[in-house]
Amino acid sequence: QDHKSWPAMLLHVACAAGACGATHVSFEKFLWQLSPSHAALPAKERHERASRLVLSIAPWLMCGMGIVYLSDRQVWQLPERWMTEVGPTTLAEWVSRVLLGMNMYECILYAAYGKDIAMWVHHLLTILASGWQAHLRQAVFWATLAISVEGTTPLLQLTRTMKENGYTHESEYKVAMSVSLAAWIVLRLVIPPCVLICMWRDYFAGAIPSTQSMGLFYTFSCMYTAILGLSTMWFCKLAPMVKQAVRGGKDA
Repeated sequence: QDHKSWPAMLLHVACAAGACGATHVSFEKFLWQLSPSHAALPAKERHERASRLVLSIAPWLMCGMGIVYLSDRQVWQLPERWMTEVGPTTLAEWVSRVLLGMNMYECILYAAYGKDIAMWVHHLLTILASGWQAHLRQAVFWATLAISVEGTTPLLQLTRTMKENGYTHESEYKVAMSVSLAAWIVLRLVIPPCVLICMWRDYFAGAIPSTQSMGLFYTFSCMYTAILGLSTMWFCKLAPMVKQAVRGGKDA
């Protein structure tokens, strides 16, 4: 059996994207029944609200799968962290397929309702790097570490939902905003540069096997650099919002 088959991988990704889409449609119907005013919202806002369930479930599902994989100390060692997977699709490889499916689902929403250029760059670069990695079945360890940044997504969805429903002066909102900021710092501003340092340390130490695609190595280096750059830019927007929320600002 060819475990590098593009059709098989695309089928997995399509199933993940379809599951995201089905969850989106179901949740939107639920919102229509829960609140008649939901129907009066602009289409973009309705779908953004419906997407929050997907963006709460999928990231933590991926993070949970990644934690299980990374809990094995062996995958942190050389040469295992640069090993090419063989045989049936592993748990860590399914993380990439879920990530690709979620990003495809989000890009469809972006195409239909619009999104800023930074989010397009973020998602398209993720699809390129993750798709290539999933096909080659290399750098699985490094791809799984990259999933950690998605741990901030459900927290941001939670705080945005609380804000829209008027819970901006409660202590729970202040705690949620503070936790979101702390998670952002650890997962998006600390982990990416640490991973980059480790990857390039292996490179200069000659620890990367000859079977490893260096094109993929450079692509992942660019992806982590882009994640760090975008996360820093978004942090400059998030930090003042958290400061305002903690101080009880009405527009937090």
